[in-house]
Amino acid sequence: MSWWLVVGVVLVALVVLGLMAGVGGEEEDPPGTFPSDVGPTTVDDDWRELVAFYRQLGFFEGLLADVRPDHAVATVRDAARRTWMRDLRLEETDVEWMVLALDPERVWWSDRRLEVGPGEQTYVETLAAWARIARGGLRIDDVAESWESLMGPVRVTFRHEDDPVLLLPEVRDRFLDLGILSRLNQRLASAGLRFWSLPTGGRTVALVALTDAEARAFRARGVELDDVEALAAPRR
Repeated sequence: MSWWLVVGVVLVALVVLGLMAGVGGEEEDPPGTFPSDVGPTTVDDDWRELVAFYRQLGFFEGLLADVRPDHAVATVRDAARRTWMRDLRLEETDVEWMVLALDPERVWWSDRRLEVGPGEQTYVETLAAWARIARGGLRIDDVAESWESLMGPVRVTFRHEDDPVLLLPEVRDRFLDLGILSRLNQRLASAGLRFWSLPTGGRTVALVALTDAEARAFRARGVELDDVEALAAPRR
């Protein structure tokens, strides 16, 4: 055999061996994982702590009613993903209200500029929603909303435990007067509850009704609660 032929065979063999080494040298991620999933992480621990904390305060009862305990965190995260169309990151500022908003029996939220006007019955619907999250502390019956004209005045009446209540919301740019929450807190006090505003970092308003002990637990967790009085528009 010619020595040129021998050299050629050896060179081909070396190239083939080099290609095989390159392919085999890369480690593949385990099936069903992404690179970010590999290695130690505290993300799941943070979610478990969050869900456990709020469950002990009575949140997510409807969402997790028929869910096994070991599936609770995944269920809450999946619900958040469907609601907000993205994965929530707990390190985001003021993100916890978005998790709590998954429980419509405990949290009411809306754009701060909720439109009102004759025939729209926004106060009627909103009062019913606030009563729902008040955990039985606010009983609203026979609610009615009437407007004298497009510019007001507006009268909202209802019965709370057979006691007639009259609210006179201010008419400001045709947006809901959140100042009436102060009057409702006076009614809630007898049940040991109070409406608080959750921090949202934007124009969204999120309300929750808490006992004093629950409010202290929120603050101990680092969730700052705002008095609903701060939601009222300044008087002209």
